[in-house]
Amino acid sequence: QFGKYYKYLYYRDTAVRYYAKALKLLERHRVSDSVLAYYNIFNDLGELYMDKYADIPIAIGYFEKARKLALLKKDKTILASVLVGLGAAHANRIIFDKKNHDDYEKGLNYFKEALWLLQDSANNRKETFRNIYNNMATVYLNLDQLDSAAYFANKAWPGNTPTIDSKTMDIHTLLLLGTGIMKRQHYAAAQKYLLYARTLCLALTDRKRLLEVDKLLYGLFIASRQYDRALAYLQSYTFLRDNLIDEQKIKTIADLEIKYQFSEKNRELAEKNLELNRRESQLREKNLWIWTIGMGCILLAGFLLILWRNYQHRKRRLEEQQQLWQQGEEIRTLKATIAGEEKERARIGRELHDGIVGQLAAARMNFNMIQRKHALPDLREDFQEALNYLDETAAELRKTAHNIMPGILLDQGLPVAIDTFCEKTSTFTGIQIDVHLDDNIPGFDTDFELSVYRMIQELVQNIIKHADATRALVQLEYHAPLLILTVEDNGRGIDILPESTEGMGLRNLKARVQALQGNFEILGRAGEGTSVYIEFDISLLLRTDEL
Repeated sequence: QFGKYYKYLYYRDTAVRYYAKALKLLERHRVSDSVLAYYNIFNDLGELYMDKYADIPIAIGYFEKARKLALLKKDKTILASVLVGLGAAHANRIIFDKKNHDDYEKGLNYFKEALWLLQDSANNRKETFRNIYNNMATVYLNLDQLDSAAYFANKAWPGNTPTIDSKTMDIHTLLLLGTGIMKRQHYAAAQKYLLYARTLCLALTDRKRLLEVDKLLYGLFIASRQYDRALAYLQSYTFLRDNLIDEQKIKTIADLEIKYQFSEKNRELAEKNLELNRRESQLREKNLWIWTIGMGCILLAGFLLILWRNYQHRKRRLEEQQQLWQQGEEIRTLKATIAGEEKERARIGRELHDGIVGQLAAARMNFNMIQRKHALPDLREDFQEALNYLDETAAELRKTAHNIMPGILLDQGLPVAIDTFCEKTSTFTGIQIDVHLDDNIPGFDTDFELSVYRMIQELVQNIIKHADATRALVQLEYHAPLLILTVEDNGRGIDILPESTEGMGLRNLKARVQALQGNFEILGRAGEGTSVYIEFDISLLLRTDEL
């Protein structure tokens, strides 16, 4: 259920991780309806590998497993669903080899079989039919069978007049309609559909589809001899294409560098193995006539080895104790620094709340008194506007004072403080923040809880400032002795940069996690959101505190 939940929230990396856990649990324990459970997992994994990773062979493998299980259940609805996935996978595979039309035929046969099954099924959702019609129209358009393509594209469109909504499926339908009409040289009608599709792409910030639309519009205006408009869309297409190519080049260079490093390491390892074999050969030759002396040397070497291993063992234990002591010192130093910072924050918060906010309230009372004593009709609106500014300023200062002094953390604990902070932040910013907290999270050391709270504040503020996101996830799990923090968003994403180019906030966050002996991992890709994973071993923290 967690995998399906995160899949529909577009947290796909998290969804794949939960599906892997679910498969392990199914292998260990017997479930009453394991066939259906396996089917759901395989079908969802097929969709993820087809949409997220574009790995068509793996996606087809999962869909085939799901199909066998659907046949065992003898359920037409779930069988139709997996047939749609198989049809889409085979139809998409043709992108890599346009000469092979067998996959087109396979895809069409899967779609037709799914339509036949859904006609007799009680669960005939309109969205499922639209998906099938879109896929069939795409196949016929690639085969230049324009009448069939237009027929299924019109069946996929919800109405005669295109309307703008937030569904990606409508972009696909609009592109199919526009492309088919343009191939018939009906440029004015095609222009209407393609411009609607472009508007949807801009609303959804879908750069890949926008690149496709701009290329089609450029060809349309060239064909209709509207060269000024064609030039504008050519410039937009070139700009988007260059950006996407630059991103791909950076990834390709990084992959080549990694492969080069691996090849260098393999070469060094081969040279070392060759040298080792040569020395072993020399040693065997010498041992033919000095084996007796060699045995004595071996016994002596074994004795010395035992002594050396004992020495190394004692040395490692001493180094581990010294390392733990040093880590304890770092944590104590960090706690002292945090305590000083929090003390200063508390002082500033009290001064803001009790001092400046109080003075603003007194100033407002004086203005009200002046307004009552002196009737100034000409200045009443300006006077009231000034009073409103005073109220807004006092409210902002009061909110800032509460953020500086997280009293709720001390009074009600870390989970309540996190939930309250995210709820207020969501209200003020308009970003929907989903909060998932384990019910079994115990109370920790106050300084540690405050550090975790500040980390969440920093990550959420980064989402607000930089991510341009509409939705975020804050999740805190406790599986003794591990405390796991996950923060994800659906924003513009980031390209992972070298540590030397990271911002001050990210470096400070990593330093704080490292000082608390935690693990920090950040995953992101441009246009696909960012995921931050932080893990703490509570037993290590307790051991360090004892030192």
